[in-house]
Amino acid sequence: MNAQCPMPNSQSTNLPTSQSTNSQSLALFIFLLSLYLLTFSGRYHSSDEMSMLAVTDSLARRGAWDIELLRWMGEQQGSFGPDGHLYSRKGIGTTLAALPFYWLAVQVERIGNVQAAMLTNGLVTALTAVLILLFLQRLRYGPGVSLGAALAYGLATMAWPYARYLFSEPLAGLGLMVSAYFLLRFRDRRDRLDLVWAGAGLGLALLARLNNLIVAPFLGLLLLHYLDRPPSPGTHHRPRQDFAPQRRRVRRGTMGFLPSLSAPSASRRCVQNLFRDCLGPVLL
Repeated sequence: MNAQCPMPNSQSTNLPTSQSTNSQSLALFIFLLSLYLLTFSGRYHSSDEMSMLAVTDSLARRGAWDIELLRWMGEQQGSFGPDGHLYSRKGIGTTLAALPFYWLAVQVERIGNVQAAMLTNGLVTALTAVLILLFLQRLRYGPGVSLGAALAYGLATMAWPYARYLFSEPLAGLGLMVSAYFLLRFRDRRDRLDLVWAGAGLGLALLARLNNLIVAPFLGLLLLHYLDRPPSPGTHHRPRQDFAPQRRRVRRGTMGFLPSLSAPSASRRCVQNLFRDCLGPVLL
């Protein structure tokens, strides 16, 4: 008699079905957002939040970028421009994220503008937890582990307290998570659009906080690693040789960026070159 070898369990290496992933992601988002709303304060707590709210107010009402509402604070939260107006030194990412909520509140009298803007980071933090769930599932972790890690982030870290404030850290975290997730998806699918989304995530993180610039070369190294390895089996992807020019550009941009981290002006030039040389050809 010939003994039959057991077949490997292919389900352990496959990604969860789209329907189950969508249901789990939606449930996680609603659950976390509900908890954040239960602890929602609806008021600002620091001058940092006031600075970003002042820019949001100027944009919503006048289409301007100044923080003349805080002129009485002097240069505590801003700097005077050549036109004599006071401008915030904060990143514009959180301001732009809060702008739709603030603008809606300006149009509707019964909605408080500050209260509406303070909803921003609750949504951002819940979305970040969903991306953590999707990221771990794409790494082939089980649904229990993935969901547990996402809940741990949303409930057992500083993410929950920060969801109540209008600080820039939650949006920066979301941007970095978007970049990491779509780079991982590019590893599996070899789709140029994933690179665009990864670049957009990094751009969002930089708009929120410019000091996230230090992460750019490490994301570039991760992209190089994915470009140099064969695609995951059983996935639809472009031929590997299609990405040879991008691989050379990413390597040149990343290696040129690393020595310049100590020089801010040089770092900015390297990032500009990295985006021009790497993302530009991807969009063509």
